[in-house]
Amino acid sequence: MIKVDLHLHTSCSYDSVLPPRRLVELALRNDFDVIAVTDHDTILGALRTRDAAKGRIPVIVGSEVKSTGGDIIGLFLTQEINSREPLDVINEIESQGGIAVLPHPLQGHRNLPKECLGRFSAYEAINGRSGLFSPETASGYGLPWGKLSGATALGGSDTHLANDFGRVWSLMDAEPTEEAVRDALSAGRSQAMGKVGPRRNFLISQGIKAIKTRDVGLMFRGVRRVLAGRLR
Repeated sequence: MIKVDLHLHTSCSYDSVLPPRRLVELALRNDFDVIAVTDHDTILGALRTRDAAKGRIPVIVGSEVKSTGGDIIGLFLTQEINSREPLDVINEIESQGGIAVLPHPLQGHRNLPKECLGRFSAYEAINGRSGLFSPETASGYGLPWGKLSGATALGGSDTHLANDFGRVWSLMDAEPTEEAVRDALSAGRSQAMGKVGPRRNFLISQGIKAIKTRDVGLMFRGVRRVLAGRLR
């Protein structure tokens, strides 16, 4: 069994200042076997993290793409995803030989076309910022979440800050290699582990985003969402 986190961000995301080298240090210190870097709308952070790892830990290249239907994670990517329509994003991920993952399903996917649900190979049963999800019991957005039942359940920390790391992970029946993780994802050999982190971490990352994007109203909107019980 190996310890894996397939949802991590670095300073290449607009809401994180975590250097790739620091992310590698955290993974090694916390005895992780494989990680995936999924910066917003770019694979640059993953490539830089792989360079920083220097072979000490396998780094899967990924990206969390902001589609018109909500965030979609692509893993095992070789180039940037340019599409923004959900089905096109999934098609583009798969055309690269990648795997499409649905992160935090009940956060931000109000406009996700229902036909997308059967296309995801995996979904986050635990997200370190958004909480628990089960396709058998979920309700919301009027989507047939049961279509995800055959997909693989993952735990993703959604790390943006150093103290996000290690709160949530996936325990996989696999060898500590990228290809073995791919096989485990396809075969459903994964168990979501861990618990949600403090809400203040979301506010901090929203503050980082406000500074990096120069959106002065963003922090106030983030506070309102947290007060309303919404983490995204």
